[in-house]
Amino acid sequence: MDFFDELKQFSRHVAKISDALKTEQATITSLVLPFLKILGYDIFDPYEVVPEFTADIGTKQGEKADFAIMFDNEPLILVEAKTRGTRLDHHTTQLRRYFGPTPARFGILTDGIIYMFFTDLDKQNVMDKDAFYIFDISMVSEDNARELKRFCKNAFNPSDAHRAATELRIHRKMKDLFDGLRTDPQDSFVKYILSEVHAGTRLQVSKFKPIVMQGFNRYINDAISETLKNAIKCQTVEEIVSCTTSAESGLSQKEADALSIIQSVLSTIVSSDRLVCMRKRENDEFADVLLDNNKDKRICRLWLRSDKLSLTIPKSEKRPTLYNISRIEDIRKHDHLLKEVCLRLCNT
Repeated sequence: MDFFDELKQFSRHVAKISDALKTEQATITSLVLPFLKILGYDIFDPYEVVPEFTADIGTKQGEKADFAIMFDNEPLILVEAKTRGTRLDHHTTQLRRYFGPTPARFGILTDGIIYMFFTDLDKQNVMDKDAFYIFDISMVSEDNARELKRFCKNAFNPSDAHRAATELRIHRKMKDLFDGLRTDPQDSFVKYILSEVHAGTRLQVSKFKPIVMQGFNRYINDAISETLKNAIKCQTVEEIVSCTTSAESGLSQKEADALSIIQSVLSTIVSSDRLVCMRKRENDEFADVLLDNNKDKRICRLWLRSDKLSLTIPKSEKRPTLYNISRIEDIRKHDHLLKEVCLRLCNT
């Protein structure tokens, strides 16, 4: 069972039992610990998941986070749990107190259903007031599962996760902003739009606000409709990905399919938009899959233009190794090598 399926199964289980959980300890036992286990952490190993982790600050002693997840004997993730249904935003200050005096890079505040992820984007070693990512176990999707994978034990890289936190926070705030623009646009936004599209008097902002809001919503709806029309032409999800990738990059269908597979294989390490497939010259027999569009960070080289298919995967301090494949899907057989390369390049 893969990670996404595990989350969906657990989500169904949570829906059945959550109403019976009336205390913090019940929430921890039935929801939080199983969730950490799904992320790959050994909840029975006190060297990996430390309960009641001491986070004393100054003269204030006895401060303890519910759990600390350890890496190389250091607490990198602190977890504070509350009774199911608790208003978590009322308890961020508590987690913030624990965060400062420890080497932790991330904090998780949860009621077993909602998981709020924090880090120190604004000031080093001081936990931000706002979560950069919020995961809801009752609303599991492939998108939020993909983001959550960054915190799985076998994929967790503190530096990469910290960089991704900036992106996730910006995306979340953009979503909040756009939600507001759809229902109650700010005067400054209305004035800006009018300055671009309306030459007449703009003194009465309230008069134009409904017009701007209606136009904004109409554009969003039209954009969604156009996307769906294009998707229907491709007929399947796989074809949608292939059509989009091929059209934008000029890749062959085989290369587009190979890139999609590699993006899937490495999804627990990097987001798909960080992987690109490109050819130096149009008549080249090979195409390179690069990390961050950097020619010095080649994940692999694809040789797919002839009937004989193969790929080369670079190894540290060694010449790239050639692997013959009978079909594109066979790339997955080399997933461990691709992951090794990707992890090495992420850390350089």
